[in-house]
Amino acid sequence: MKKPFNPVIPDYTPKGQKEAEVTLTFKPCCVCNTVITAGYYGRWGDGGTCSGKCEATRQDMQLYLKELK
Repeated sequence: MKKPFNPVIPDYTPKGQKEAEVTLTFKPCCVCNTVITAGYYGRWGDGGTCSGKCEATRQDMQLYLKELK
């Protein structure tokens, strides 16, 4: 049996239609409430931190909350 001449699967999507861009929405920093536009520095539950300083503060808060339990 002969091998197929062109094994590439053709693209049958309609030409001229642009795919919708994905837009990400970020919640404010969970420590200082700064508006985050580019992305989280660190992710915490349903939110995140904006910088290394806020990340260290959030980690300390987490350790403090564990001690209270």
